[in-house]
Amino acid sequence: MTRKLFYPICFLMMFTLLMGCGPKKATTEYEPIMVMAYAQRVNDFLVILDASGSMGQDGKLRAAKDFISRMNQSIPELRMSGALRTFGQLFPLFSRKTVLVYGLEPYTKEGLEAALKSAGGAGGDSPLTVAIDAAAQDLEASHGQIAVIIVSDGKEMDDSPLDAARKMVDRYGDRICIYTVVVGNDPAGEELLNKIALTSLCGFSVSAASINTEEDMAAFVKEVFFQSRADADLDGVLDEKDRCPGTLRGARVDERGCWVIDVRFDTGKWDIKEMYHEPLNRAAEIIKRSPGSMMEVQGHTDNRGSGPFNTRLSQNRAREVMNYLIFRGVDVKQLTAKGYGFSKPAASNATRAGRAKNRRIEFKVLP
Repeated sequence: MTRKLFYPICFLMMFTLLMGCGPKKATTEYEPIMVMAYAQRVNDFLVILDASGSMGQDGKLRAAKDFISRMNQSIPELRMSGALRTFGQLFPLFSRKTVLVYGLEPYTKEGLEAALKSAGGAGGDSPLTVAIDAAAQDLEASHGQIAVIIVSDGKEMDDSPLDAARKMVDRYGDRICIYTVVVGNDPAGEELLNKIALTSLCGFSVSAASINTEEDMAAFVKEVFFQSRADADLDGVLDEKDRCPGTLRGARVDERGCWVIDVRFDTGKWDIKEMYHEPLNRAAEIIKRSPGSMMEVQGHTDNRGSGPFNTRLSQNRAREVMNYLIFRGVDVKQLTAKGYGFSKPAASNATRAGRAKNRRIEFKVLP
């Protein structure tokens, strides 16, 4: 073959290869997951995509890109940085082992998807070690929690990527979690990738084939990018903000998660007006549905007046409410009453609205 024909033919072959290995659009359009009950775990994430020669077999590179694309669709709008790095000899005539094709920069779905489409085809050896070392440098400016997601078949590799992963974890400590996504079914590759994931205490390894539905991907994204925001007593206030855990089911709570009864008293008085019987009747029914519970009826005031006066006043009001609940059928053994005066404000006493919030009756579940 003449030199004049060699380069055009090589170029045509490379162009065909790259176009043929580009990512197809996912067969299903995924919606971003709903995460109201979760808190963001990750501040920066970096995906390492295996584009080596072995990934060109059996459609593995296409499956890997499809996985990343579906993950990208499922991530909701978050303020974090993202990156995509590939490894393998993407261009066989040259010697580039790993390429940062996206980031590290503020994450957008469009940016990651465009980078994924530009990543090219499979070729060359499998320098995962080089990619992990480079990724550690990419993350140098990161200051928060980091997720590294390696998508690979694990083939044609020795144990050096494991050492590189350990060095990365040593560098970033408990700020980094390494996750591996196994493409294909090579047992040795799967074992290696599992070991790499376990170098970080929070990482894990999964098979790409096991995440083939929108629900599967939603679960993966939640586990990698989020942490649970539990609401153990189901009062609508997450545990991390709940100052009154263990509220009985059916109770209406304030923004602190505390069961406050809307009962107002005249200045210096503690008799209960008839207009407040209805909320107290509802409270009595809720308590009676939980006969094993113990409740402290708490009286609170604002800071006007002396401490001793407000303590006595709040004690009388709490006792009056307790007696009303007993009258409505609540077992006396379930109830105690205590006045706290202005020692436990729910809001600032500097404003009229704040003082109004502090003049309250509150129910606390005792252990």
